[in-house]
Amino acid sequence: MVIDELSYLKEKALIGDINSILSLYDLALKDGDFSLAHKYIDLAIFYHSDIAFHKKGYLYEKGLGVKVDLEKAEEYYRLGVSKNDPSSIYNLSLLLIKKDNNNTEAYTLLKNNVLLHNHYKSAYLLSKLYFNKDNQLSFAFLNKAFDINKELDILEPKLCYELGRYYQKGIGTDINHKKAYQYFLMGSQYNDPLCLLELSIYTKNGIVADKNSELSEVLYKKAVEHGLIKK
Repeated sequence: MVIDELSYLKEKALIGDINSILSLYDLALKDGDFSLAHKYIDLAIFYHSDIAFHKKGYLYEKGLGVKVDLEKAEEYYRLGVSKNDPSSIYNLSLLLIKKDNNNTEAYTLLKNNVLLHNHYKSAYLLSKLYFNKDNQLSFAFLNKAFDINKELDILEPKLCYELGRYYQKGIGTDINHKKAYQYFLMGSQYNDPLCLLELSIYTKNGIVADKNSELSEVLYKKAVEHGLIKK
């Protein structure tokens, strides 16, 4: 960062500008100056930043500039939850799940985070937590995660692959190879190797797509080029 920009941020921080304080926190964290990161995040809390609590909790959870202290981390996450901060809700849920994978409070927090804040990470995590416990709910939350990103004009290839597999295998829904193919096709546009592999298989066997061995080979080679590990 240019010195003039850094000086400007520090000047703004001195008069309580939250965005400047948080930017300085991020810079300190990036530089590995965890002591300074703590000072800036404490300043953000002093100036009543609701999102500062999950950042302070994170420092304690990961032991950055302090010893790992999960009780302190939970304390700060709960303070953030009391301010209805989505990231605090998510981080607290993760912390609770690490202690007990079936923690009912965590599930409730995550569901509320999806309902009230359209929180993508919470929806995606719920899809994982419900997998093989309640596959219909797992499928529903995976769809919700996809829809949240779609509203933000974001497409994550891993979601395309996972939804494709749910339709392909009939996980929480009916088997539907046409929809599976459509999701694999979406993911392949971002050169996702797993989506490319599935398209190669569909094309080789003439499932949904026309049977085409040459195209199948091209798709397979492209999947390898983009990170698919040959077995």
